[in-house]
Amino acid sequence: MSRTRALRGLLLADAHRIARDRFLLAAAVYFAAVAVAMRWALPWVAASAHARWEIDLEQYFPLFVSYVALVMGSVAVGIVGGFILLELREERSIVALRISPFPLGTYVKCFSVVLALLGAIVGLAQAAVIGLGLPGWGALVTIACMSGPGAPLVALYLATYPENKLEGFAHMKFVSIAGALPLGAYFLPAPWQYLAGVFPPFWSAKAWWSAEAGDASWPLWLALGTASAVALVWVLSKRLETKALVSARE
Repeated sequence: MSRTRALRGLLLADAHRIARDRFLLAAAVYFAAVAVAMRWALPWVAASAHARWEIDLEQYFPLFVSYVALVMGSVAVGIVGGFILLELREERSIVALRISPFPLGTYVKCFSVVLALLGAIVGLAQAAVIGLGLPGWGALVTIACMSGPGAPLVALYLATYPENKLEGFAHMKFVSIAGALPLGAYFLPAPWQYLAGVFPPFWSAKAWWSAEAGDASWPLWLALGTASAVALVWVLSKRLETKALVSARE
């Protein structure tokens, strides 16, 4: 019971940090504004482009909306979580977790689940507000929920590779570049398109595009994205534990 209470207390402390985080507050306002703007602006821009230049932009609605809902949402939540873990590393608090009532790995797993849930909620909320270029609601909810591991993937990368917050900001730019891979890959033919799969959220976006087009293969892409993200989360969590062990010995 003491382990459960200790873990609950630590996760609640992290929740307070997240709630007070100005970046998350700014991101929430930004995403809400983007969702509302896209809901009304996308049809107007598409109609104007078709009337003036006979360009059909509606075919790209699934690309734009999936990028905002799945990729940007996961990256934003992951960045917040990553900097929380990086701060724990800098303060050496994560080293102290090794002698706490529960293993460090348990905390990392629970924190990753929380981030995955937040990522799924953000993605689903964004999609519901925009309401354009969506697959059926059954597929949409499934894709949003199963794409959640993209958030802890980003968080653990930022918590593991940078040595401090300054380096973390530099790595954050790299994450943003990786997040743009689905945008470029959309226009590539298979199998070249699959190279973007090094960034697992691409597969979730691919599942979205397939489901919206009525392609029955979308569960395959979603399963591939979820499995690769979970595998990388496991690898990065082990790396974080190893770095904590090395820090404890110094």
